[in-house]
Amino acid sequence: MNHIKKIDLLFATFVMLLSIFTFNCVDASANNHYLSKKEISHLLIKGGYSTESPESPKVTKRVGNKTTVWTYPGAQGADIFKLTTKGKYVHIHATFGSLGGGHFSKYPNKDCKDFGPIKTVVKR
Repeated sequence: MNHIKKIDLLFATFVMLLSIFTFNCVDASANNHYLSKKEISHLLIKGGYSTESPESPKVTKRVGNKTTVWTYPGAQGADIFKLTTKGKYVHIHATFGSLGGGHFSKYPNKDCKDFGPIKTVVKR
């Protein structure tokens, strides 16, 4: 009788672990908000920011499905990208500026058309 209880307990443990593992795998793939540096670089290029040194983005903040990234194009350039994942899509909001004078200064949006779009959506 003890032998049957041990087998039932092992089987119940196995089923519980299997369901936890399966649930976590489905949940992680369905709601994967994490963006690696490599994926961020790819998304920035895909979004039309190829002149923004996307090969070396500096991730400064990650909260939920939002990631903030800085890139440093040119001698004093500094650009901020806020990436928000929504399913298979990533919404990108760009703020272009400079670190001249020792602090970040935003360029007026009308002067940024050569750098890329202020807002865009790309597919992951």
